[in-house]
Amino acid sequence: MSHTSSEGHDGFARLDGRTVVVTGAAGGIGSATSDVLVRAGAQVVLAHGPGEADAHAAAQLVATLGEDRACAVAVDVLDEGSVTDLFEAAYARFGRIDALVTAAGVMEQVPFADLGPDVWQHTIGINLTGTYLCVRAALPYLQQTGQASVVTVSSQLAYTGATDVAAYTASKAGILGLTRALAHELGPRIRVNAVAPGPIDTPMTRPHATAEWTERKTSRMVFDRFGTADEVASAIRFLVSEAASFVTGQTINANGGGVMP
Repeated sequence: MSHTSSEGHDGFARLDGRTVVVTGAAGGIGSATSDVLVRAGAQVVLAHGPGEADAHAAAQLVATLGEDRACAVAVDVLDEGSVTDLFEAAYARFGRIDALVTAAGVMEQVPFADLGPDVWQHTIGINLTGTYLCVRAALPYLQQTGQASVVTVSSQLAYTGATDVAAYTASKAGILGLTRALAHELGPRIRVNAVAPGPIDTPMTRPHATAEWTERKTSRMVFDRFGTADEVASAIRFLVSEAASFVTGQTINANGGGVMP
């Protein structure tokens, strides 16, 4: 079977006619991804957290992208019923679901000796269990399309680890394992890949970004700077598109050369 994909003026594969659900769409990577996908021709469901701030951010983005191309749906990725409702709403709105991007995530910096079960469970829950619940709920819809795609969001810390982020590191390493397992089990009709960003300038990282913290994060990188959410979104766009039709079980390490696994 041959696969073709039309290109836009920027040389990237177009996504016309495809519907993508993006979780964590009110955050830095999720928001940038939603914007990039809509500009590539996709219809996007912005799945955001249940809080008022996330709802406001998602509504603003929908207004920018256009209500004919995007809609916002609140979801608690820790709640199976809420996740089921998300995909029912997405399908009702656009009539198909071709891809899922699981960008919802949290990070707490806590020394391991002070890492209580509540923080551990919350971090593992949103980052890893939330990914599992979303893929599981999306599966019946993704199976209806000829060539569906799932893109999970991990982190370079899945390879390196770091101090004070044991729960985050464990959750992101788990996402890479889950991605590979799903690539085997859901392929070839559903491709499953991951991105593993390095330090990215997002609302999640900014509270931690002291001068010392930033220097520590960038000192061993080829690119001596934080990446942008748009740079990660471009990698996600590739994995969603037909340009990546023979790519599954892989991880794009958008990390400025900080880790070369």
